[in-house]
Amino acid sequence: MYDFLRSKRLLQLVGYFLSSSFSKLSLFLVLPLVTKSISTVEYGQWSVFFAIYSFVIPFFHLMLKTDFSRKFYKLDEVEKSKYVGTNLSVYFILSLIVFSVLGLFSFVFDDLLSISFVYFVSIPLLVLCMNSKELALLDMRYKDNVKVFVFLEMTSTFINVISIIVIINFFHSWVALIYALGISLLYSLLVSYIYFYITYGNFFRINKDYLRESIKIGLPLVPHAVSASIITLGDRIILEKMTGMSSVGVYSIGYFLGSILGLFTNAFNKVWGPWVTKKLSEDINKYKKDFVKYTYIYIFLLLVASVCCYIGAKIYLEFFIDKTYRSSFEVISYVLGGMIFQGIYFSMFHYMTYFGKTKIFGITTILSALLNILLNIVLIKKNGMVGAAQATLVSYLFICIIVGIYTQRNYKLPWFKFRGQS
Repeated sequence: MYDFLRSKRLLQLVGYFLSSSFSKLSLFLVLPLVTKSISTVEYGQWSVFFAIYSFVIPFFHLMLKTDFSRKFYKLDEVEKSKYVGTNLSVYFILSLIVFSVLGLFSFVFDDLLSISFVYFVSIPLLVLCMNSKELALLDMRYKDNVKVFVFLEMTSTFINVISIIVIINFFHSWVALIYALGISLLYSLLVSYIYFYITYGNFFRINKDYLRESIKIGLPLVPHAVSASIITLGDRIILEKMTGMSSVGVYSIGYFLGSILGLFTNAFNKVWGPWVTKKLSEDINKYKKDFVKYTYIYIFLLLVASVCCYIGAKIYLEFFIDKTYRSSFEVISYVLGGMIFQGIYFSMFHYMTYFGKTKIFGITTILSALLNILLNIVLIKKNGMVGAAQATLVSYLFICIIVGIYTQRNYKLPWFKFRGQS
């Protein structure tokens, strides 16, 4: 029953939470400077840029990391080296392809997003760095290498924050945030490659068999990841077109503060995923009651954390953020609700991934993205930026319900009969 705690997962959870907290809290410290240095319009531009950056990420890695999670406990170190090399090589090739696609559709950015295409040419490099870093962090997590994980996360965050402070004092423009992000990600890329070289030696190679199998598992998840990004990107685009870029800036501050709950859900997921995968690889039925017990505890803590975030966000906005952004508090409760349902969804994600049943994620998130766009159009017209937050809440609730039902049909868990030994 207490295997989760005895296996040092609790200490790892604390380590991951602290590293994630350091990242978010550092941004908390620098956010007052940012809001005083740039206007709500400029912060809206940064928000749209970052949403586009997040939108492009799934096209780079084709969700190859998902298959890596399935294979980790089945491959020896030599085969892992081949798999890592396949991922990194694909990232590099796709960066060139995405750069070309961005060039072909450059007119879309100027007309649709009210942001010059010039700023988007950095996205392929930024995403290449980010995906390489994420693969390194994934490898560290599954190897229980918490110290190196925390080192990379904290140092890259520190470099990003220092870069923001220095550069924004020179530029007083939202573009300073792009430069700061680029500096920190280039550092992360360098550290990740050093880590892979120390761990696997000569890792740049492509194994066709691994590539073929990974794409088979991961490709259906690309629509899932892209649709999830649309939920973040769509509200900002529609909000900008219907109410103006200034509203996007204010809304984005509220969304950021509400998404602080992601500190807890992401830290939990980083520990939960490897542990669930390991237990399923040992015996797919033995640990069902443990899965249920820990999920209930997680949901309870998630609710407690959301209340703390709500109270903390109100205090933070009142005393630290420029008054032009104060109205962003109106969206926080809805964003927190969305994060709760997203967190519950995270707890169910790994079961179907392990069994290779990933098509449901693509279908569900495509439907939720379409629902989100429709709701944004209707609710923004009625409630302004609050309507965008309401659309996000409903979209994540939809995903949580559908994936929950599908998971239970394919891997029955004893949600109402979990007492006693597993």
